[in-house]
Order: sequence, then C-alpha cells, then structure tokens
Amino acid sequence: MRKLKFQYLEQNAKDKYVKSIVSDIDDAPIVTAADNEQLSQINKEKKAKLKAAKDRLAEVQTKIRTLAPTVEEGMCVLS
Repeated sequence: MRKLKFQYLEQNAKDKYVKSIVSDIDDAPIVTAADNEQLSQINKEKKAKLKAAKDRLAEVQTKIRTLAPTVEEGMCVLS
C-alpha cells in the first residue's frame, strides 16, 4: 500500500507540475513566499512530533531489552 500511495502522490505532483507549466498564467495557482513559509512551519512541527515519537519508541525498546532477560529468568524459576 505504501508503494501504491507513493506512486499516486508522485503522479499527482507530476500532473500538477505539467498543468502549471502548460496552462495560461492566469489559470496557474499563485504560490507566495508566505505559503512556502507556512508549509515550512507545518513541516517543522510535524518533524518535531515525529522525533518525539521516535525518542519514546527508542526508550520503550530499551526498557524491553533490559527487562526481557529478567522476565525469562522468572519464567525459568517458575518451571
């Protein structure tokens, strides 16, 4: 599904790009520096959230690696 989604997004971007080049200047969407700045800010926020989620995941994985041997030892004692 990821590959299909990527192909769709890529094709959609190419289609928009070609249409903006071929179409009349009056019909083309106008992208301003403010639009780019807004998108940049949104991307920064998303990246910060992603980094925090990755850090939490790494922390949980570290705890699992630390506690797994203890749990295994406990299971052997009960057997």
